Amino acid sequence: DEPQDSSFVVDDACCKRYLRARNHDLTKATNMLRATLRWRAAYGTANIVRDKFPIIEKEAATGKTYVAPGRDKDGRATI
Repeated sequence: DEPQDSSFVVDDACCKRYLRARNHDLTKATNMLRATLRWRAAYGTANIVRDKFPIIEKEAATGKTYVAPGRDKDGRATI
């Protein structure tokens, strides 16, 4: 069993992205996804906002913050 990360949704769209990234090779896509899940567990990505930026988690819970469409001048997602 692979580690679970509630902040990383493995749905049909996610699986399709991994399949495309590996030219529809199911074995390679599966290995890549499993490696991603292990990496996310090792680095604690599910808890970054909670642990490092608690104000963001608090504000996001109110619905006042969201990831805006578009990017900043450096190509990053904006909150």
